[in-house]
Amino acid sequence: MTTPTIDTIAAEIETLRNDLRVVQAASDLIGKPAVAKCREIEAEIAKAQDAYAVALADKAEQERKERIAGFTDISITTSYPNQGDNNLLRATFDISYTRLEWNGGYRQSLPVQHSVNGFPALPDDAYIYLVTERPDAIPAEIMALHPGNPHEAFRAYLRQTAGRVSHSQPC
Repeated sequence: MTTPTIDTIAAEIETLRNDLRVVQAASDLIGKPAVAKCREIEAEIAKAQDAYAVALADKAEQERKERIAGFTDISITTSYPNQGDNNLLRATFDISYTRLEWNGGYRQSLPVQHSVNGFPALPDDAYIYLVTERPDAIPAEIMALHPGNPHEAFRAYLRQTAGRVSHSQPC
C-alpha cells in the first residue's frame, strides 16, 4: 500500500466536505439516515485531516533532513572584549562548520570547512543543523537562557541582541 500524497489527501477532504454539504441539504427530507450519514462523513473528514497533518509533518521533517544532510561538524568559540566581562551582549562568536560540497575536479562531494563571525552570518541550514542535531555545540551562556530547549534559548538570545542598535552605522 502506498502512502497518499498531501495533494491526494487534500482532494479527499474537499470531496468529503462536498458530500457532507449534499447530505446535510437533504437531511430534512430524508431524516435520520441522512443525519447518520453526516456523522459518518464528518468522522471521515476528521480522519483525513489527521492524515493530512501527519503527511505535512513528515514532509517538513524530510525537507529538514535534506537541508542538513551535508553537515558533518560545527563548533563555536565564544570570546569577550574584556577579560572577566562575561556580558553575553558583548560576546563574539566564531563559528566553524564542515559541509559536504560538490567538487567537480574529484567528481564527488568533499568536506569543506567554513568559518563565520556571529550568528547573523551563519547560513540558515547551518543554524538548523546546530539547533536540531548539535545542540551540545551551542555556547553554555546561550543555553542558560532556556535550559534544555535550544530553539527557545536562541529566541531569547536573539531578542536580547535585537535591542542593540549600533549608532556608528547610518540608518
